[in-house]
Amino acid sequence: MLHKNFYYLKNTSEYKLVSQKGKTIKSSLLVAKFAPKDTLNKERYQEDKPVFGITVSKKIGNAVVRNLLRRRIKAILQTKEFSVNTSNYVFSFYARVPARTTRFTILKKEVDKILKNV
Repeated sequence: MLHKNFYYLKNTSEYKLVSQKGKTIKSSLLVAKFAPKDTLNKERYQEDKPVFGITVSKKIGNAVVRNLLRRRIKAILQTKEFSVNTSNYVFSFYARVPARTTRFTILKKEVDKILKNV
């Protein structure tokens, strides 16, 4: 059974804060924006767990394709162990169009590469 070792962003205002005040890492499959947890100023995120948001736009495909991609990214994040450095950040992942046809293992490598660059 997988345990939840991170939080999810809950609303649009949190996504906007990360986008405005954060930095960006781009890859061929994903765009990740990240900011320190202090930017959210939320009490529910005080624990030593990172915070993630996943956005898959309608450009990617229909609902089935978007949900599949979202589930894949969530599965990758649930199996990871996060360092103390990563736990102090809020991440927002945006999927790019080529991600819809990418294999799980390649997507996992991209997520790992992004998290190492933080």
